Amino acid sequence: MLWRLPRIRSGLLRLLPVAAIVALLVWSVSFSHSTSPSQSPAVSSPKPSQVILVAEPKPEPKPPLTSSAKWCIHVEGFSTCRYFQKAAKMAQSLALSNPELYKVSVKGVPVGEWDERKLRLQKELPGAKDHTTSPFVWLGCPGAAIEFVGGADMLQDRVESGRLQ
Repeated sequence: MLWRLPRIRSGLLRLLPVAAIVALLVWSVSFSHSTSPSQSPAVSSPKPSQVILVAEPKPEPKPPLTSSAKWCIHVEGFSTCRYFQKAAKMAQSLALSNPELYKVSVKGVPVGEWDERKLRLQKELPGAKDHTTSPFVWLGCPGAAIEFVGGADMLQDRVESGRLQ
């Protein structure tokens, strides 16, 4: 007797090997033919009009994202400044080479907004009140102390001397 199989979700197919599915189908077809109507089979086979619902396993909850980086590097400057671009590339390459150790935040602002932003950074960042050029580079992960580094050249000096490793 031929009957249509209900659609099986692809997730279930990944869980069971194809051979097991074929063996199960062969067994269920042969079992339904071997029992007489007076005998009640131990397992009833689905009828073509029945729908079988298969519960998918729930995905395991993911742990909350936290910053376990040792160094959080912040680079902020006006977008078209070549020194800002140099510092941003340096910081991003550090993060790409070792993402467990470095977390990077880069923010470029338009030239017209830089003077206002520079004044705010000079007030907000300890040790930055005398810094007047783009970019501003500082270290500090959430909940940790902030350390002002300086500009692109100062960041390069720290990277080359190994004081960020």
